[in-house]
Amino acid sequence: MPQIFLDGGNLSIEKVIRVACEGEPVALSSSAVLKVDRAAQAVKQLLARGEIAYGITTGFGAFKDRIISPDQVEALQRNIVVSHAVGVGDCFDIPTTRAIMLIRANTLAHGHSGVRPSTLQLLIEALNRGVHPRIPEKGSLGASGDLAPLAHMALTLIGEGQAEYKGEILSGAEALRRAGLEPVKLAAKEGLALTNGTSVMCAQGALAVWRAERLSRAADAAVRPTWYGPSVVGTGWGNFVHVFSTGEGYLYAITPTGDVLWYWHRGYQTGQNIWEGPRQVHAGWRDLRRVFSPGAGVIYALRADGVLLWYEHEGYRDGKPAWIGPVQVGADWGVFLQVFPRMTGTPILPR
Repeated sequence: MPQIFLDGGNLSIEKVIRVACEGEPVALSSSAVLKVDRAAQAVKQLLARGEIAYGITTGFGAFKDRIISPDQVEALQRNIVVSHAVGVGDCFDIPTTRAIMLIRANTLAHGHSGVRPSTLQLLIEALNRGVHPRIPEKGSLGASGDLAPLAHMALTLIGEGQAEYKGEILSGAEALRRAGLEPVKLAAKEGLALTNGTSVMCAQGALAVWRAERLSRAADAAVRPTWYGPSVVGTGWGNFVHVFSTGEGYLYAITPTGDVLWYWHRGYQTGQNIWEGPRQVHAGWRDLRRVFSPGAGVIYALRADGVLLWYEHEGYRDGKPAWIGPVQVGADWGVFLQVFPRMTGTPILPR
């Protein structure tokens, strides 16, 4: 039972991957069937009225002014497919081919292209049954769509070209026959609709994004267990009530009596820890529930009564610690089980 129903507007990269790489079947939504049939009937009525319409009763490109007689309309649609199937090079792999077929089917499901529901259904059934047209990688025009590769896709639907089916390279007609399908005789507008679009670009883009995301997750997983240390960098710190850092090796430690001590761990030289400090830079910080810093010298102190205070330690002026604050920036914070900073760039000073 298909879980992915195409309506022209709900296709995502995740769904593309499920169909292209995992073989999940798809179907047209009921609303899409109505839209597609309505557009096909409009093309049929246009022909019945004898109107002139580009690509239906005229030639293409430089031949846009060449009028096509009614008895040549179907031949015109086959000709555009055969004439543009001129790709070269290696063929796309199966996942890319399936993504191309899926995205083209979803585009046609908009009901703007004039194909008959039966023609679109053949494309979907070929996808579901594993009939994969052989589509060369090189030859896309780009500005007017992926004409060459999509023409190779369409060749299989009319029983021409080549297709892969269950690991064998077969003629398009034989691949369809083995899958229990019959080639379509293209009606007015259908050759143009199958070939003129950017489905190949979109398929390659969707797969590239998915592979990049997988690579990123794999890289994260590979790096996550990597540790350095532990290395002992200090002793005798067990008596401090709070220890926190403002970044770049600056550490603050609060004693049970409320003194604030400043340290700077400068790293290692010749195998020895290099420290500056301790220096007493403040006092009176007893009975604090939590002290933390988002960096850049900013410090938050949460008192036992729930008041949140803001400070900034600017370093030293004239040999004395220079502070801004305290500024009360919050109240009733005692209800929180935990409080922590979000590391950012230069903090905005409270006003």
